[in-house]
Amino acid sequence: MTNPRGMRRAIPAVAALGLLALTAAVYLPTGDFGYVSYDDPEYVVKSALVRGGLGLSGVGAAFARVHHGNWHPLTTLSYMLEAEDAGTDLDPGLQHRVNVALHLLGALLLFLFLRRATGAPWRCLAVSALFALHPLQVESVAWIAQRKNVLSTFFAFASALAYVGYVHAPGVGRYAAAYALFAAGLFSKAMLVTWPFVLLLLDSWPLRRIEPGQGGWPGSLRRVLVEKAPMLVLSVAVSGITLWAQHEGGALRSTDLVPLGARIANALVAYVAYLRMAVWPTGLAVLYPYPDGLPIAAAVGSAAILIAITALCVWQRRARPYLLVGWLWYLGTLVPVIGLVQVGAQSHADRYSYVPLVGIFVAVVWSAGDLVAARAWLRPVAAAAMVGVLGTLALLSARQVAVWKDSVTLYRHALEVTEGNPIMHNNLGIALVDQDRVDEAIGVYAAGLRLPSQIPHVLHYNAGIALAMRGRYTDALAAFEQVLRADPGHAEALYHRGRTLRALGRLGEARRDLERVVALAPGEADPLVELGLTLGQLGELDPARRRFEQALEIQPAHLDARINLAIAWLKSGDAAAAAAELERVLERSPGHPAALRYLEAARADRAAH
Repeated sequence: MTNPRGMRRAIPAVAALGLLALTAAVYLPTGDFGYVSYDDPEYVVKSALVRGGLGLSGVGAAFARVHHGNWHPLTTLSYMLEAEDAGTDLDPGLQHRVNVALHLLGALLLFLFLRRATGAPWRCLAVSALFALHPLQVESVAWIAQRKNVLSTFFAFASALAYVGYVHAPGVGRYAAAYALFAAGLFSKAMLVTWPFVLLLLDSWPLRRIEPGQGGWPGSLRRVLVEKAPMLVLSVAVSGITLWAQHEGGALRSTDLVPLGARIANALVAYVAYLRMAVWPTGLAVLYPYPDGLPIAAAVGSAAILIAITALCVWQRRARPYLLVGWLWYLGTLVPVIGLVQVGAQSHADRYSYVPLVGIFVAVVWSAGDLVAARAWLRPVAAAAMVGVLGTLALLSARQVAVWKDSVTLYRHALEVTEGNPIMHNNLGIALVDQDRVDEAIGVYAAGLRLPSQIPHVLHYNAGIALAMRGRYTDALAAFEQVLRADPGHAEALYHRGRTLRALGRLGEARRDLERVVALAPGEADPLVELGLTLGQLGELDPARRRFEQALEIQPAHLDARINLAIAWLKSGDAAAAAAELERVLERSPGHPAALRYLEAARADRAAH
């Protein structure tokens, strides 16, 4: 005989698997995506730490070193593991698929821990579905550099599941599991420093551990606070390490750049902005620029909205405790990234809402569930509405996933949906140059330079490189001079101005710039090669040869340095030395056309003498 009750209990689990399948389908295209040029190179592609692979020294380095202005050793280790498996050629498709898998597992763990805590499977499934399919989550999943978000959240929800198990059956082992999983989450991303606060909220509702009873309110509250003390100690320690890492990495913005008053105003507006995007998730971008100034009405209006919602939740705390718990979850988990400690140039970011919005989803779903429970006739309407909402979210997420297919698409979309975003003009210009679309890049840089900006020197610098690539040397020279007016010691701008001056035939000025660059960056080979070329054009062949030789001491595989050294020998009349250098080039790069051409000339010169 069949067991109808068992079948009914199994239906939500089957539905959860269906949800995971739908979510996987939404994110399936990311397996064919590559890296984007925003943070992915620093986190993965160019990271010597990641490419060094695992092993005892690698594991130690992951814990001991700052990684791109952050300390998140487990995230770093996950990249290192993938790099070791991929070998010399990293596999972005694999890294995308790992992100998707962690997101799916996070959604499943969210369902499991809520179900065990509340015993309301359909409501838990609805919360998990909103978490899995909401477009605001796409940035965390489709961006390889945001591995820290999906990995830390996986551990956070696993910790919550273990904690609920500990509450139902207390024991040292279960508590240790919850603590260890929480620590793993913190070691993946420090944003989880407020997670003990979330567990404390769960103690209030749905676990109902903070209630009058033996010992009264103070006794029950004291008990749960003592339980959280070890977690809070770890949170404080990781907070300190993170602030130090971000300071060392130059990511923290000083109060001179962003005053405290502006940070508070932006935080208030950002709290409301996340709520708006949760309800109406359109116009999403990889970077929302920090405003030069917020109207006082925006900050005051946002504060009024937040106070009104808080008052409503407090008023309903007895009849609907999930409202206050969900709202405080949202407010509390956003604190580390709300901008009071400003890191980066964004006013807010989709990725920051990844965990906080779960609190809003809980409040909304439980409110809707109570409304439907009191009115049986609403159940089919509510079910149809939920299907419609999830279907819409899935379509919007699929469209947002497509935005991440490459750097040009990502940055162009950001410029379409935001205003006053010079950083995205700069990033788009670089991405276009990488695709050899230099003329488009020049136009993008020009548009960015028409905007008020804190990075005009960056735009001028990159515009100068693009202009020089098109042979527009006079315009390029003007761009580099703009950079050097702001920063006379900008070595890269001096280098490119020197190259541009050489192209314009102003060899004496080029020499002065390049000699300054060599003094500023003595360990770089390219400036030495460029200075050697300039000296050669001035007829100073012996000093030119010495510069090429110095470049080869720094970088023995520098083919341009070796070819130009050979040319200098050839001009000096030493065809044998020139031939020897060119043969070394051909050992490294068989068929190199310039090397073959000059080797033929060297051999002809030797034969003639």
